[in-house]
Amino acid sequence: MGDCSPLIEATPPDFTHLHQPRMSGRGGGVAVIHRKDFKCSPIIHTHFTSFEHLGFIVNLKDPVLILIIYRPPRPNNVFIAEFSEFLSHFISKYDKILVLGDFNIHVCCPSQSLAGDFMDILESFNLTQAIQEPTHSKGHTLDLVLYSGLSPNKFETKDICVSDHKLVLFRMVLSQPPFISKAPVRSRVFNSTSASKFKELFISVSSTAFYQHFNTEELVSSFNLTCQTVLDSVAPYKDKKPNRVPQPWLNELTQDLKRDCRRKERKWKKTGLHVFYEIWRDSMIQYQKEVKGARAAFYSNLILANHSNPRILFKVLESITTPSPSYFTDPSQDLCEKFLTYFTNKVKDIRQQIIPPDRILDTSRELNSYFSSFEPVSLTFLAEILTHMKSATCSLDFIPTTFLKEVFNTVGPSILSIINSSLAEGVVPSAFKHAVVQPLLKKPNLDPTDFNNFRPISKLPFLSKVLEKVVSTQLLSFMTENNLFEKFQSGFRACHSTETALLKVTNDLLLAADRGEGTILILLDLSAAFDTVDHTILTDRLRHWVGLKDTALSWFYSYLLERTFAVTIGNYSSSTSNITCGVPQGSVLGPILFSIYMLPLGQIIERHNVSFHCYADDTQIYLPLRPEDPRSLAAVRNCLSDINCWMAQNFLQLNNSKSEIIVFNPPNTTHISKSSLGPLFTNVQP
Repeated sequence: MGDCSPLIEATPPDFTHLHQPRMSGRGGGVAVIHRKDFKCSPIIHTHFTSFEHLGFIVNLKDPVLILIIYRPPRPNNVFIAEFSEFLSHFISKYDKILVLGDFNIHVCCPSQSLAGDFMDILESFNLTQAIQEPTHSKGHTLDLVLYSGLSPNKFETKDICVSDHKLVLFRMVLSQPPFISKAPVRSRVFNSTSASKFKELFISVSSTAFYQHFNTEELVSSFNLTCQTVLDSVAPYKDKKPNRVPQPWLNELTQDLKRDCRRKERKWKKTGLHVFYEIWRDSMIQYQKEVKGARAAFYSNLILANHSNPRILFKVLESITTPSPSYFTDPSQDLCEKFLTYFTNKVKDIRQQIIPPDRILDTSRELNSYFSSFEPVSLTFLAEILTHMKSATCSLDFIPTTFLKEVFNTVGPSILSIINSSLAEGVVPSAFKHAVVQPLLKKPNLDPTDFNNFRPISKLPFLSKVLEKVVSTQLLSFMTENNLFEKFQSGFRACHSTETALLKVTNDLLLAADRGEGTILILLDLSAAFDTVDHTILTDRLRHWVGLKDTALSWFYSYLLERTFAVTIGNYSSSTSNITCGVPQGSVLGPILFSIYMLPLGQIIERHNVSFHCYADDTQIYLPLRPEDPRSLAAVRNCLSDINCWMAQNFLQLNNSKSEIIVFNPPNTTHISKSSLGPLFTNVQP
């Protein structure tokens, strides 16, 4: 249910799809593939047992409601009643309605009771049925086009070799053209000589001695200006149309088969002879078989080559099963400003909803070592860091990342001066503290007009990530040597992952079951946890829980101070807004800082002798439960109370809608029911 991989494979470039998966049984439900230039908003409606449906609004000057229907061929006595209820919900709300689909009703045989009742419904709702010729290989009209307030025309049915249903084609003029040609993309044009020309000109414009007399801010400004000046000369910006990217598994054989299939199709259409139709059908089947095999071989080789790299494997799986993100067809300055206001107010509202605790939980840590300053790095170390970093580029980069790596031998000393100057001065350049945020729809079928359905994707300059990587390397090394990590935190640490977290919790649950004990597992989730982190508290954590001081602490203070962001959609950008709380998302240090922020939580939970494990902002607490021993329930109750208190004390909010409780009852033990838990969890959703 809900497998999107066939749809992703069938969706051409510049198109997207909406999908309503089948609730049970075989098959993939109903779907529509449309150009991204259409502004289509899905609508949610009641599930019916007699038919499947997908509805969406085409947002034009005069909105058009389109309903996709599939009625299974099996007899169902409630279809007429359910379909009438379905139509009655929309008829009074929309002036232009188009209903398409496979109804599996022989409308060509009006004497049949189902067909007669169905046609009566269409007449009562003033819907016109346009298809008057057979749409199935056995000669019946099953695939229908129903409309009201529209004028579709030029209806045509065509045989296709992949189905026993015919292809139904028609045209319809809407209130405004839906297709808007893509604007040219403005980008720098590089060629085989760009790198050599850049190196020569960069050396002539700058010198290492020149950089040594600047502070960190001036170094960054001069470097960016020099790169921009040189690139304007060797690789100026040009406007070009976006190219269609072919599927990576297509090869010469599939291309030849496709051309051969096209030739045979044209031959059949020209002659109209059935023998040429058979030839075209066989050619199409061979082409589809070859494409399927090439695609399978491509992914098999990709998985085999990266069998020990979980990150690549998850990306491959995501590319197969997850649709491409939806893009806005009408970006504007006003839309960017609305998103900026929404993202800013969301964090502000969460912090305002947090009720200050009546009591303050004391936590502390004794430190034996302190970290006062960062060590300067060498050019060799810097080159190694760049080699292992992804070549991601954002609009804030003055030089594309891939090209930067290509000319690193020339620009490396300048970058090294910036990095070491920042570490020595304890200052983060302001250019490294600005992010561009792009809204991304969480799921492809969500309503794009509701800002709650978007997550902010933050992008930072590449050089800022290089600086953070240098800092994180030294910080993590210090914390590892001094055993400063929470031992039950599996996020953002070497040799710790979701796999180790799963193994630890599962093993503890199984050990409890072997002892004949039931276990209660509570999964706690936080609302926008990374965004509500308090900077003053985080600085205190760095000082008293990690041992940072002097220049090292000043660097992190500068890192958190005066951060800004702007929302960008297409070629439009919002105004700039200050970030007063939270750790930078999309950064290297953000996850590490959040783990440091959460360090006292483990101490709070351990006071109650309750087991726990954390991964990033997700916390699992669990404890064996004995119905005859009320102390076990009391321990969990008191632990949850202290967790809530500590969360509020640190400006974190539990997400009640996503927090869950699971009770494990092993065989041959006393059953623990939900009712036996009593009013244990007032802040957690069972």
